[in-house]
Amino acid sequence: MKFKFSFIITIALFLSFTGVKTHAAEDDAPAEQTIAAAESVAVSVCLESGDITVRGWERREVHARTSSGGQLELRRTDGANTSAPATSVEVLITEAPEIKPRPGQCNYSGDLELDVPRGSIVQLKGRNGDLVVSGVAQLRAETLSGSIELRDISRAVEVTTANGDISLKHAKGRAHLRSISGQIDVSDAEPVEAADDLWAKTTSGDITLTQVRHAHVEAGTTAGSIDLTGPLAHGGFYDLKTTQGDVTMTIPADSSFFLNARVYYGGDIVTDFPIRLVSGPNKEGHEPDKNKPDKPKGNALSGGNLTGIYGRNEKPDATLNLASFSGSVQLRKKQ
Repeated sequence: MKFKFSFIITIALFLSFTGVKTHAAEDDAPAEQTIAAAESVAVSVCLESGDITVRGWERREVHARTSSGGQLELRRTDGANTSAPATSVEVLITEAPEIKPRPGQCNYSGDLELDVPRGSIVQLKGRNGDLVVSGVAQLRAETLSGSIELRDISRAVEVTTANGDISLKHAKGRAHLRSISGQIDVSDAEPVEAADDLWAKTTSGDITLTQVRHAHVEAGTTAGSIDLTGPLAHGGFYDLKTTQGDVTMTIPADSSFFLNARVYYGGDIVTDFPIRLVSGPNKEGHEPDKNKPDKPKGNALSGGNLTGIYGRNEKPDATLNLASFSGSVQLRKKQ
C-alpha cells in the first residue's frame, strides 16, 4: 500500500511540473467556436449574467468566445443543409463541459464575445450584464440590469434595459430605446426609409438627442430633462415631454416650425425665436392672429401654453410639441 500511495504522489507531481491541466483547470479555460454564415444571418443569445460584446466584421462567419469553460455550441436553427452557410444560429453555452447545451436555456454566467457578418440580425437577452454592439444591421436586445452601448447599427435597433444607460451613435434606420432607470444618449442618427422613427423613453433619467435626422422623433421621461440639438427634418414632428425637468431644443436660426409648448407648475416658456401666435394647436389651415403681437425674442412666458409659428413660410417645415409638467420649455438658436 505504501508503494501504491507513493506512486500516485509521484505521478501527480510529474503532471504539475510538466504543465498538464487538470479537469478543474480545463473547466476554467475559454471556449470558442466558428461557423460559416450568410451575410444576413440571424444570431440569438440568452445569458443569465455576464457582459455580451458583438462586433460586425467582413467575414462570412460567426465566431463565439466565452470567458470561462463549459460547452459552447453554435447551433443552426435554419434546418438547411449543413454544407451551406447558416442563415440562423443560436449561441448555446453551459457552465460545465459535461452538460450538453439545450435550445432556449439562459443559465450561463460569464462574458461572451461574438464576431458576426455586418448584415447580421442579432437578438440578445440577458438578466445581468452590459451589452456592447457595433457594426451590425439589426439589433433587438434586452437586459434587466446593465447598460447598452450601440454604434454603427445600419438598419434598425430596438433595446430595453430595466436599470442602465443607453447610448446610440452613428446609427441608421428605426430606433426604439427604452430604459426604466437610466439615461438615453443618441448622436448622429438618421432614417433609412421615410417611415423610420426615433423613439426614446425612460422613467428616471435624462434624454440627450444630438444631430438626429428622423422625421418623427418622440422622447419622454418622468424624472429628467430632454435636450435636442441639431437641424429640424423637413416635415418633421417632434414630441418631447417630461414630468420633472426641462425640455430644451437648440436649432438653427433659419428653422421653420409650428410650436405648441405647454408648462404647468412654476415653469417658463423661453424662446429666442419671435413666435407669430395662432389660435389653436393644429397647424393645418392656421393663419397668424393679427390681433396678437409676435412673441418678443428672448422673452419668457410663465406658465400656460404658447401656440404659434416661426419662419418665413405660412406652412412651416416641422411641428414641435413640447411639454413639461414641473420645469421649463426653452427654444434656443444654435450659434
